[in-house]
Amino acid sequence: MLEKFNVPFDILVTSTNEKNQHEGDLTDFRHLACENAIEKVRAAASTIKKSPQSHEGDEEIVLIGADTIVVIDNHLLPKPGSEKEARIMLNKLSGRTHRVITGVVLLSLPGGRLMEDFEETEVTFRKLDPVEIDNYVKTGEYTDKAGAYGIQGYGVFLVDSIKGDYPNVVGLPLMKLYLMLKKIGVNLMNP
Repeated sequence: MLEKFNVPFDILVTSTNEKNQHEGDLTDFRHLACENAIEKVRAAASTIKKSPQSHEGDEEIVLIGADTIVVIDNHLLPKPGSEKEARIMLNKLSGRTHRVITGVVLLSLPGGRLMEDFEETEVTFRKLDPVEIDNYVKTGEYTDKAGAYGIQGYGVFLVDSIKGDYPNVVGLPLMKLYLMLKKIGVNLMNP
């Protein structure tokens, strides 16, 4: 999504243990999404500091971390581990409204300034029949997706309506990110 804005960036793949709290109130889930995003930027910062091409001493760089979770009935729907789990989750979402919460974290290096926030979007699914659910699972899009769907692909056909930020449901709330970056002097509106 950032490529559209001519922002130079690198993707750092890190390994973190995402916390999967299964019950709580919305405040807990918002905190959980931010905590997971913080772990991702800290892991990325550690990778950069260990790199022979470390950015130490160069101009400031900003690490962006995000973690998206899906919540229904105050229960977290994590990434499914199997087709069976994906079908269970999609049945639970069918005909109902759930929340997509993304924690967004910025970490400036070398200074270490940390900024965090979250975005929340309500997504309502159509009533799905078992064949639709089975066909969607067969696409494989459910893998590595909280709530077992990706709205940017075939998953769009599962959705009846969205209240809030569409890019948040994709996994990166661009307006929230824009405003956070603007606060630290990075303007995505510079062509």
